[in-house]
Amino acid sequence: MKPFKLFLTLIINLLIIFLSNAQIGTVLSYSKISSTFGNFSGTLDSDDGFGRAISIGDFDGDNINDIAVPASGDDDGGSNRGAVWLLMLNEDKTVKNYYKISSTSGGFGIGLDNEDIFGAYVCNLGDIDGDAVTDIAVSAWGDDDGGTNTGAVWIIFLNSNGTVKNKQKISALEGNFIGDLDAVDMFGITVSSLGDLDDDGITDIGVSARDDDDGGTDRGAVWILYLYSNGTVKTHSKISNTSGGFYGQLDDYDWFGRGLAKIEDLNGDGINEFVIGSMQDDDGGTDKGAIWILFMNSDETVNYYQKISATQGNFNGVLDAGDNFGRSICNIGDIDNDGICDIVAGAYDDDDGATNAGAFWVLLLNSDGTVKDYQKISSLFGGFTGILDAGDYFGVSVELYLANTNSFEVLVGAVSDDDGQSGAGAVWILTIGNLETPTVEIIQTCENNSILLTAQINLNCSILWSTGDTSLSIIVPNVENSYSVIASIDGNNATDSIYIKDSLQTFNDLLILSLPFNGNAIDESGNGNNGIIENGTTLTTNRFGEENKAYFFDGIDDYILITPITDVSEIGDFTISLWAYCEGWENQPGLSIGYLDHQYIFDGHSRSGTVTSDFFRDGIHVDYNQKTDYHETTYNVTRDLETNSFVNEFDFANDLLFKWHNLVFIRKNDSTYHYFDGNLISVKLNNNSLLNMQHDWHIGTFSANNHNYSSMNYNFFGKIDDILFYNKALNNCEVQNLFNQNSTIPNIGIVNNDTTICTGSSIILRANENSTYTYLWNTSETTASISVSPIETTEYFLTITNGANIFVDSITVNISPNPVVNLGGDFSQCEGNPIVLDAGNDGTYNWQDNSINQTFSVTQTGLYSVTVTNLYGCSDSDSVLISILSTPSVTILGNPYFCTTNTTMLTAEGGDLGASYHWSNGSDLAEITVSIGGVYSVTVINSNGCEDENFVTVVESLNPIVNLGDDFSQCEGNPIVLDAGNDGTYNWQDNSINQTFSVTQTGLYSVTVTNLYGCETSDNIFVTINQLPSSPIENTNITFEQDVDTVITLNADNGENNMAYFWEETNDTSKTIIVSTNGIFNTLNYNVIIENKNTGCSITITYTITKAQMDIHPYNVITANDDGYNDYWEIDNIVLYPESTVIIFNRNGNTVYGPQKDYENSTKFDGTYNNKHLPAATYFYIIDLSKYSKKQIRGSLTILR
Repeated sequence: MKPFKLFLTLIINLLIIFLSNAQIGTVLSYSKISSTFGNFSGTLDSDDGFGRAISIGDFDGDNINDIAVPASGDDDGGSNRGAVWLLMLNEDKTVKNYYKISSTSGGFGIGLDNEDIFGAYVCNLGDIDGDAVTDIAVSAWGDDDGGTNTGAVWIIFLNSNGTVKNKQKISALEGNFIGDLDAVDMFGITVSSLGDLDDDGITDIGVSARDDDDGGTDRGAVWILYLYSNGTVKTHSKISNTSGGFYGQLDDYDWFGRGLAKIEDLNGDGINEFVIGSMQDDDGGTDKGAIWILFMNSDETVNYYQKISATQGNFNGVLDAGDNFGRSICNIGDIDNDGICDIVAGAYDDDDGATNAGAFWVLLLNSDGTVKDYQKISSLFGGFTGILDAGDYFGVSVELYLANTNSFEVLVGAVSDDDGQSGAGAVWILTIGNLETPTVEIIQTCENNSILLTAQINLNCSILWSTGDTSLSIIVPNVENSYSVIASIDGNNATDSIYIKDSLQTFNDLLILSLPFNGNAIDESGNGNNGIIENGTTLTTNRFGEENKAYFFDGIDDYILITPITDVSEIGDFTISLWAYCEGWENQPGLSIGYLDHQYIFDGHSRSGTVTSDFFRDGIHVDYNQKTDYHETTYNVTRDLETNSFVNEFDFANDLLFKWHNLVFIRKNDSTYHYFDGNLISVKLNNNSLLNMQHDWHIGTFSANNHNYSSMNYNFFGKIDDILFYNKALNNCEVQNLFNQNSTIPNIGIVNNDTTICTGSSIILRANENSTYTYLWNTSETTASISVSPIETTEYFLTITNGANIFVDSITVNISPNPVVNLGGDFSQCEGNPIVLDAGNDGTYNWQDNSINQTFSVTQTGLYSVTVTNLYGCSDSDSVLISILSTPSVTILGNPYFCTTNTTMLTAEGGDLGASYHWSNGSDLAEITVSIGGVYSVTVINSNGCEDENFVTVVESLNPIVNLGDDFSQCEGNPIVLDAGNDGTYNWQDNSINQTFSVTQTGLYSVTVTNLYGCETSDNIFVTINQLPSSPIENTNITFEQDVDTVITLNADNGENNMAYFWEETNDTSKTIIVSTNGIFNTLNYNVIIENKNTGCSITITYTITKAQMDIHPYNVITANDDGYNDYWEIDNIVLYPESTVIIFNRNGNTVYGPQKDYENSTKFDGTYNNKHLPAATYFYIIDLSKYSKKQIRGSLTILR
């Protein structure tokens, strides 16, 4: 592929991933647990493989998920035996505590061998033995039960302290599993919880056999094991290329089953599905990997399936050769809220960022098992910024940790991470969610006399107000203050704030007009918009009974005229507020019964001209319609100007006449708002035009100076007070505040606020007393203050009058029940069981030791008491006497191991004198004799009824098998090694301690073998070592003369009796043979076997016959002076002629040496004769080779001194 084309392809692939998956979510946060992160201080060594698999469970009962993490390469007890770490986590996912389970830790005990790879996978089984403690399954694919690497799974029953209470192995030989497992099946390469498939209350498991050969070499299989509560197998089924109804195309070395998970029902048939990885599937390229979604039948056979790979299942993610997609799989629930379960799949050999750095994929599924959408998480995708190095294998394991509302947390193994040590391993915890941005806006509404603030949000956010509240809405006082709120989701925040003003004084600078009518019609806003009294309008009492503080209008022609100075020619938003007291309609001239009539209170939009159609005017007025035929009188506070209809009808007689009412008219944007006594009664659209208020304003009449409407004067009959005109549209709360501030009779109402008292208590309700007012309570009492003792929540009303004015105030007295505290009756309880006294959740607390918590933990005998006081000061007390009884602490003494045919004694200790004992074998004695291996538990009950339990696993060990064999004899020279077997320690007859013993001499040999549990067996054997025959007496190296053809006698006689002879070259069986030298050109060998007829021991002797080469070289001088140099006469090569004869003569022919045969091996001539030195002279020698040649060698020899 050309470089540009390759680059373009890469860019397109990256864009496909990015654009397709941005909506699923990214990594919002992450943390890491390793030798150097996460507060984990456990010892991890090089190549421990911490993180090869992960499982979750609350192992310590603190309601926080903990994790089980194998380290399958751990060497505790031996090479690669493996281990599992139980990590107890804090809320921040750092390690709070940890426990290790291995050959040497956690109470596992014996059972693991070298290269077992215990911890290849782990899964949570829940509590299958009913002891309220989570149990786990741990695989060991290197176990050799039934054959090399056949594999096994251990069911581990845990104690609450993280140690092993009991264990059960499932393999080809143990655990009641009768499935057909072969060598190198690697049963247990993956193990996964499948839930309770057969509804027996016990979790069942799926176990992968990666290298199973059903259908072809290493295609793989998954075994489904239905368990008993003791961890043994009830029954099983298998899914493979030839079993379980699965007919998907598997090829050799696909490794079907390497990833395994159960997910919730996809197709709606009520049966959960299985997801199985096939990490070496070659769809689209070598070892890209694949996932199979298996739609199951109720009998756990396959109904049909869907494959997800580089070429199938609507998966468009980019997989490269060797990615091993499907190495790990986990169920993450329905994260996109479409009702379909979703999954995560690891691709631990992915090369994003570095070779084999690793990755995983989040797959959103359709109901048919195809992929709806996906997101890749790696060094390059998904917002993950954690540091991944080459060969980390991130994604080797994946497990859901926690599912949140808008995110999920997943555990990811990086088995070869190098933190602390090379290949020690690590676990990452990733939070994945949508990076949606929250928004928040504070909405303000009024709630009685308070303010209701509501946080309006766009997502399911968490809320935090500046008050510390976390609810969507809060109620705050209607006083000046600032409030803010923070909306948070997945680490993203949005804020808003609001400022509440405590009174309308804040808006005084926005007043256009303020007419309090304090004895005149002067504008007190400071704007000079003063009123002119027309036609005899008179001062009168206001709503508080104060003289000359309001104006009275006669309903005929009275009004107040204002020619505004303020420039309000085109006013936008505004508010007009006033108080009116309507006294009737009879003074209205020209009215006909049955027609609508208006009483204009404020008209601020005078018109000139003859526009007769403009009948309904902007302003504040009250309307009524008398219908004599129905004898009904109603009124409308305002008219809807768009529809020309009346709204918000009230009872005329009871609601309008002879009462003071607050009327507010607000124009805001394109709408008008009408309030009656602080309540919004109408919101209507206006004509969207600015209101021209520059003309004269009329109070108490409708355009009295407009002659075009002289026949339609609408004059007000009654009192008007406190007119306010704001250049601002007040909000709802400000209108209520305005009404509340101006409706109370000054210093006259009830002094108390609404309150709460305790049941049976009384309270004095007080009103400020004024001699000009009369008081009437709804209790019929007429004093300003009364004492009340309500038995339930009661509202009290006080009517205050001063002639024309009536003011009603009220107070609510709530009844708070006294707290009910019940610590229960006095009782006794055994120590060790937690005792927590709970005083209820109804207030504050004061215990006997002045502690203030709702609960109190009891640790010793004593009297415990508490007083509970609720929010309103109401209190109750209770006490309880608790006796803490001593609990036995049971220990079991005795040897937990015994040998076959023997027994062992177990003794339970820890109970008091009256204690009873109950063993699991039915015995009620403190001491029992055990003759069968197994788990023995004992419950000890003290005389006070308190009990404790303990157990011990007793192992019955077979005696070692020792067989040295029968007594035997053997010829010397052959090695003899006695072997006592490999089942323990050894003690031979000489106290040596090796497994083997080398025999070198005849004797009785014995050994005692003692195994791990002290069981021993002995054996002995008598070994006889027979001597070999002696060598022949005569020389076996023979040399003959070159030119002599002769015969040679070879004599093998060794001088011993009962010998047998066999000449190999001639097949003769005699002692001697005669051979001819004819045809021997150099050397010829003859072999004879000499065997002792009694012992069978034999030797082989080789006779070498050599033709003489006549290369004898005598020296001609010796010094013979005993200096160690040249003191002897040497004859080179004479050794080749041992049958030769040497003679030496002096000048006189006298023999001074010899004749001597075999000169080289005899006493050589040293210049002496009869032990005396010969004189220095020349001597003569003859070397007779008659047996080898017809020649003699003659010469002279000189002695020098």
